[in-house]
Amino acid sequence: MIKELLENVEEYKIELQYLSDAEIEIKEFDSFTINGKQLSELTGMINEKIKIADTFTHYIIEKCNPSQVNVLRKFIEEYETRVELLKNGELNLEDIEKLRMVTVSIELLFGIDVSYYISLKQMFLEATIYDVCNYFYENINYELKYEDLCDLLCNITERVL
Repeated sequence: MIKELLENVEEYKIELQYLSDAEIEIKEFDSFTINGKQLSELTGMINEKIKIADTFTHYIIEKCNPSQVNVLRKFIEEYETRVELLKNGELNLEDIEKLRMVTVSIELLFGIDVSYYISLKQMFLEATIYDVCNYFYENINYELKYEDLCDLLCNITERVL
């Protein structure tokens, strides 16, 4: 799984270097447009949560090492709890940006197409994407925690805001 994560990161690195900021914004806009309608922040995040949960349930459990299943399940449950907090209006702007970056991190780990291109670009600009890869590498067999991943992402959200 980690090898695929690194391959995904390299593919996006190459793709992003050839895209202008305007093209990146368009790609993200298009990711959250369905039948000509732009999804709200909340609807878009719920859509991403469903995409991640379905991928975990139908593909990742079968592909990953059996010892990783419970670690990943707990991590995805923590992520889903944060999406529920967003749904209930309990997250501030900084928390929402972290949630986007965690979403990007999980999508890269699971090999899912990334939708938050602006957040992905920021993660590359700050080189935090490599810290995320290292975090998954070091902890995927033991314990992944939403808050620990957010701590890695904290530095870039402070600069974004």
